[in-house]
Amino acid sequence: MSRNRLFCVAVAAFLTFSVTGCKSDNSTTPSSSTSSASSSDAGASSASNSMSSMMNSATNLVGQLGGSEKISSLASSFLGNVKSNPTTSNLVKDSDTSSLTTKLTDQLNSMLGGSAKAPLTNEEIDAASKKNTPETNSALSDSFSKALESLSANQTVKDTINKTVGPKIGGILTGLLQK
Repeated sequence: MSRNRLFCVAVAAFLTFSVTGCKSDNSTTPSSSTSSASSSDAGASSASNSMSSMMNSATNLVGQLGGSEKISSLASSFLGNVKSNPTTSNLVKDSDTSSLTTKLTDQLNSMLGGSAKAPLTNEEIDAASKKNTPETNSALSDSFSKALESLSANQTVKDTINKTVGPKIGGILTGLLQK
């Protein structure tokens, strides 16, 4: 997360705490210091939850890309690029692309902060990646970058997704094809 974004999140959390922490839903004055302390704890908890919520939305690349539909579109576009590339087309020529698109969508969704369960672990991705030649992994990474560029989204978000997934996409595809 960039410093500017972190600063904005911190300022927003502070303002949220200032507004919600100073308001009291209680029209009567607390009679003891323990009531006052628990009221302060509730305000602090509210601010903490607000900060956590903002941090999650800032790091959830699925939401920043435009939702699960965009991830599905990215997966489909990537597989189309793989099929049309002579270097990689033999990988997917006999596969059920509908099932593969679903698995790839779930894997990407999970890796980018979404709620889907990833079909592959990092260890499985790394092991599968080693089964490809460096040229194949590079061609798959290029196909992923091309698919990502076809989406209309913030360039910084696309760059972050490419850095997160691009180097692993060869292992992801190979691993999913083996499942």
